[in-house]
Amino acid sequence: MTKSPGKRRYGYSWCYVSKSCSEVGHGGKTTNLKWKTCTHQDKMVSNLEPGDLFDMSSKQGSDNLMMAKMSYEFPQVKGLIQFSQSNDPIHNWIQSAAREHLGLAPVEFSKQALRKMPSEHTLKYNGQIWEVYANKAVCVEGCPI
Repeated sequence: MTKSPGKRRYGYSWCYVSKSCSEVGHGGKTTNLKWKTCTHQDKMVSNLEPGDLFDMSSKQGSDNLMMAKMSYEFPQVKGLIQFSQSNDPIHNWIQSAAREHLGLAPVEFSKQALRKMPSEHTLKYNGQIWEVYANKAVCVEGCPI
């Protein structure tokens, strides 16, 4: 597996494991199962390339947007965050300021997008740009071969 960019914070991530697991770290147990804190030896979805993550999401019937937001760090998924539209000018001004503060400027890419909203639904990962929707994800720039 290829690691995603940025520091990994092992010990801050956790997962459910069977009650027979003996290596729970700082985890604990419930009635029928245990949870454990992750170490550098554990496979983590944050280490998956987007194509592999979305394949797994599809096989599980999961939402691609939610899977990406839960797997990657904010700088990578900030283009997946959507702000609601309003007729209230103050609301729109606050959202505009928030977008600017978070660096949510439109993302430019050269291939045809699925929809004409280049600033939304974008995931950046190691030079790749993905257009991501709940049930579909397409690499549109810097795609792996």
